[in-house]
Amino acid sequence: MKLSVEDALATGFESVRQRNGLLLFGIVYALTVVESVFGTASSFTFTLPGGEELTVDSTAIVEVSPLADSLIALLVGVAGLLTTIAALRVFASDETEPLPLAAFTRRGVRTFANAFVGAIVFAVVVALGFAALVLPGLYLLSALFLWAVFVAVEDENFLDALRSSWRLTSGHRLQTFLLGVAFLLVAFLVNIATAIPITVFGAFELDFLITNLGSAFVTVFGNGVLVAAYQQLSTDEAKPTPDV
Repeated sequence: MKLSVEDALATGFESVRQRNGLLLFGIVYALTVVESVFGTASSFTFTLPGGEELTVDSTAIVEVSPLADSLIALLVGVAGLLTTIAALRVFASDETEPLPLAAFTRRGVRTFANAFVGAIVFAVVVALGFAALVLPGLYLLSALFLWAVFVAVEDENFLDALRSSWRLTSGHRLQTFLLGVAFLLVAFLVNIATAIPITVFGAFELDFLITNLGSAFVTVFGNGVLVAAYQQLSTDEAKPTPDV
């Protein structure tokens, strides 16, 4: 089946609009706010061209020790990855109302480990492609970008997930590339939209509450788009999608 970029984007947006999507959006937004609120009491000095020094102080609302800041960042990172796994599972299911706990906990440690290691491997492989030449990086990105869906939804390990993504996107690499470009354009427009109030009324101490709205939306919307692309490309396959 040919991948429709328009349908994938529309389905991703519809996923966010559902009750589950809004709940996931709220979770991601809360995590981004927590990450923005806390920080270490520190300052950084940069040397500008010409020798002039610029000192930038910490912009955290609540300044904590480096150890506490690291612990908070770790907890937010773990919670964020679990939420991503849950979002992929929920959007791949028919569940639109209750947010099932099983979406977060099913095969918890195994899935989390594969998602964590897979993210590192995926990033390294794509980065090496970009380092060699830009085109190989774009090609690898277009071929492997569905790996996380196979880890979360089909309970595959990260190596099998990368292979499955390569197989599923075969023959559709141009469409997956165009989908990525379209997604980045939507993300850019969302960030512009959330920056407008700050531009109009000026920056203030809590402006991250506005900008994080855009970040949270793009994150959840991106998960919906991934699942939509996965479902479109796997329509012709007999393999059923597991329940949440």
